[in-house]
Amino acid sequence: MSEPSLQDTIIPKSDQLNADDLITGPITVTVEAVKRSPSPEQPIDIYITGHRPFRPCKSMRRVLISVWGDKGSEWIGKSMTLYRDQTVKYGGVEVGGIRISHVSGIDEEIKLALTTTRAKRSLYKVLPLKTMDYEAHISAFKDAKKMREWLVALAKENNWTKTTPVYVSLRNACAEQAKKIEADNAKTQTADEFDAGLGPVQEVE
Repeated sequence: MSEPSLQDTIIPKSDQLNADDLITGPITVTVEAVKRSPSPEQPIDIYITGHRPFRPCKSMRRVLISVWGDKGSEWIGKSMTLYRDQTVKYGGVEVGGIRISHVSGIDEEIKLALTTTRAKRSLYKVLPLKTMDYEAHISAFKDAKKMREWLVALAKENNWTKTTPVYVSLRNACAEQAKKIEADNAKTQTADEFDAGLGPVQEVE
């Protein structure tokens, strides 16, 4: 019997993702929803798969807006890799903070000049994150049943519910693809297959 992990004993008590959550290593997550927060210091709540909401600092908000645009709805379904940067300071003391290393939706490395202190700006690099292209994957299906099984398995893997924005978007895309599959099958149906589908037909007098 394998020994159980002790990671659950170091989870910080908080309603958001913290740098200490990433002590054991980076995580790659998918954006499920983006909402405004009443907090002036952390005005954006990014709901992500499998974790508490990520509330990016101003520098990371600048990164996300630079790579994904300024509309939160356009971030849904995109992915990013988050890591703990020990050098982040608060009040002159290194306390660690969450940083973004990779994002989906870009084809090459992006460099941004971000303010690190009041009198200093530093070059920040974001690398492309290779993820599954869901739209291309869905459009490749030729069997509606297999497509549905894939979507159900994906939802279970990511703990999506029927109201999760990412799931809703993929479900709608699958529904459209199912219509195309049905239409394509009708076009390729032979006369004998058509007749078989009619069942018993009375002779016309």
